[in-house]
Amino acid sequence: MKWDEFVEKVQGWAAERGIYEHSTPDAQLLKALSEVGELADAYIKQDAEGIVDGIGDIAVCLVNHQTMVGGDTDDFQDGISSWGAASPAQTIGHMAISIGVYIGRDADCSHGLLPYMRTGFAFFTDSMRIDFEHCLQVAWDAIKDRKGKVVPGGVFVKEGN
Repeated sequence: MKWDEFVEKVQGWAAERGIYEHSTPDAQLLKALSEVGELADAYIKQDAEGIVDGIGDIAVCLVNHQTMVGGDTDDFQDGISSWGAASPAQTIGHMAISIGVYIGRDADCSHGLLPYMRTGFAFFTDSMRIDFEHCLQVAWDAIKDRKGKVVPGGVFVKEGN
């Protein structure tokens, strides 16, 4: 699935479920941080399906955050040197640190976090020989028919959890 199609579908899905109305940008970043933890767990276990799932799930959360703060979902920052030399494990660490540092900075989001993280996704998926667009498709296929509700704290909880 191409990036722009993924963004459009995730935005429609999130709007239909009240995520933009009832969640917060920080809640979306905390959910993304949780997904980075799941990616780290999958990486440690060399769980290829879990790695693909983790990348896609992080992307969903970051699209939601970027949409909520009004940032550009199409922007992509190239040439961020700190990502370039990073191993997959270091890249996961960079993702976690970047999200942690960015929480609460919504007032200063001329570019937002997503363009930076997309660079990290590119380095990570390239180093792992994973197709980023496949990660997006897997994430979309997992959420497209999901039902649930936004709970206090602003996170969508799927039905059956």
